[in-house]
Amino acid sequence: MSTNQKSALVMLDGGAHAGAVQPGAIFWQQQNLAGKAPAALFSAAQQVDLRRLMLQDFLNKGDLLRSILPPLQSPKRLLLGGLADQVPVMKRLVRKYGHEPQDNLAIVALDLESKSLYVFEGDYDLAVALAASCAPWPAARPVEYRDRFGKLHYLVDAAAYLLHKERIYPDHPAIIMRMFNVGRRQPEADEHAVHIAYPRTKIVRRLTPREYDKYWQHGYDAMERGLRPAIDSGELSDVSVWKYAGISIGSLIATTLCNAKIRDCATV
Repeated sequence: MSTNQKSALVMLDGGAHAGAVQPGAIFWQQQNLAGKAPAALFSAAQQVDLRRLMLQDFLNKGDLLRSILPPLQSPKRLLLGGLADQVPVMKRLVRKYGHEPQDNLAIVALDLESKSLYVFEGDYDLAVALAASCAPWPAARPVEYRDRFGKLHYLVDAAAYLLHKERIYPDHPAIIMRMFNVGRRQPEADEHAVHIAYPRTKIVRRLTPREYDKYWQHGYDAMERGLRPAIDSGELSDVSVWKYAGISIGSLIATTLCNAKIRDCATV
């Protein structure tokens, strides 16, 4: 590894089922960025889990019944509105996949009262963090979370534009897999934003396996078009991935990705 190597943050945007482009984009990143692990080491469990997540488990119809019970134990959360509660949904997914917080994972939500980003790292309830990141308010209820200092937060989906408005880790270059060209903040000199969304994308309707494969390939090709010039010019030649961060479906994909890496490493 080069002594001048920089550690980059890979940021995954939201977009519900449109997020099926992100597994292909991630595969490209692993194949092409410096400091990457061999593709054979990390690709198998990742791709299987990400495909199953997008085709079977995300926005599962059975989750509707789990999400509509009102939060009577939290009057303030009830008053803040929202129709669906993502916490029981994410508890099911975390339990099914056996996911845990990882050192190279950051889950991003928005504090509804302070209007600032809240980043989950370290020791936290993973299901609660994912529920907050995947709670598009006011369609979904805010998630109530008390941090390690005892402060109570009401957290919601950070929305795509916040990834481009507020920088999470100023000391690290970033590769942003953008789903929406909102343009609230132009990328800085050490940020590389790639628009990877599939044209006329299916956001809510579940994808077919053929559609998933098409989205996957589009994400891969979009990264090749967007970042190949930076690799060839040397801008990204000394950059390795330090952490994955995500909002909404991006947080769920990042969690699946990082946990699959751990499982793959254990079997090699």
